[in-house]
Amino acid sequence: MSNDRLKMLYLMHVPWGWIKQRPHFLAEHLSRYYRMTVLWRKAYRKNRLIGNAVTSSNQFRSIFVLPFERFIIIERLNRLIIKKQISQLLTSYDIVWITHPRWYESIKDVLPEKCILIYDCMDDALEFPHIKSNENLVRRMYIAEKDMIARCHIVLTSSDNLKFKLQDRYGHRHDIYVINNAIELSDMLPARDEDLPQVYKHALDNSILKKIVYIGTIDEWIDFELIINSLRDRENIMYIFIGPLGRPMPVHERITHIPPVDHRLVYSIMNHADALIMPFVVNELIRSVNPVKLYEYIHSCKPVISVASDEVEKFGDYVYTYHDRAEFNRLLTRVANGTLSAKRSCEESRSYIAHHTWDARVGVIKEIIEERITAEAIDV
Repeated sequence: MSNDRLKMLYLMHVPWGWIKQRPHFLAEHLSRYYRMTVLWRKAYRKNRLIGNAVTSSNQFRSIFVLPFERFIIIERLNRLIIKKQISQLLTSYDIVWITHPRWYESIKDVLPEKCILIYDCMDDALEFPHIKSNENLVRRMYIAEKDMIARCHIVLTSSDNLKFKLQDRYGHRHDIYVINNAIELSDMLPARDEDLPQVYKHALDNSILKKIVYIGTIDEWIDFELIINSLRDRENIMYIFIGPLGRPMPVHERITHIPPVDHRLVYSIMNHADALIMPFVVNELIRSVNPVKLYEYIHSCKPVISVASDEVEKFGDYVYTYHDRAEFNRLLTRVANGTLSAKRSCEESRSYIAHHTWDARVGVIKEIIEERITAEAIDV
């Protein structure tokens, strides 16, 4: 069967309007090769979303779920509602792509045997705080992920650490493919400053303070204790956090939060920064993260500072890393006095990034799918 006839049902665990991440980029690029329907659960907290465009003739849409899913009865009802909406759809697809065990819980009983099932594991689902703090939820996600991997034809992970974790957790499996995250170069073209909303202009126009910028989800993995400490001895730096809030931020006159931004404006925002930062608390969740933002940060040709981890060390030639507060503060002192420049030249940085695009990643994925489909045809 040729690729132009294959139909893929792509089930995302984040809304299309969430800040662009791996599921968004892969969906966009896969839609060039497959007839796709991309589904996500209806989002009710609209203030955390942005208007990501859809530039494909494929179907991109949300499916209905009830709000207030923190209540067990609503969560159980939603599983039935999803199953009902998708059960008939499934029979007409050659490939089903799932980005989270939660989806598998709802569709496992109606998933046709003939479908090629793909699990793209971008994060360690069992290590998110809202799951880890709930023993029942941890058990459910463990069972769902274990059963899904056993049934999958193809398993992808975003990092080596995730691959090793899945193998250790569920038994060794040779055909787990590591597909690292990447960059969308078409989104990295400079926009005009006048295209930036006023709230961004106001934060970025400060010509007195050194601007240290973080772009991404703001949640429990941000080391705000480290951030607050760094402000005490340096009066000419400020932090700007851009992204959806998953936790309250500390109140400080030199810490600014602004809402998520259209991904096409990310490059222009980074262009105003004196340094770009990834100040994470390194826990089991973060150890498995191959950060999309580091590819984008490096492309900006600005100084990049990140907490050290095995995945971050892969970027070591282009990113300043720190292991403790002392190392972080030494780097911040150099930002404050204007002596911290990008670790490599712009030409070197962009040459490196050119080899790590979503287009290239999807090319590899397409080959993996084709090999599997050929193998399945031979088996039959």
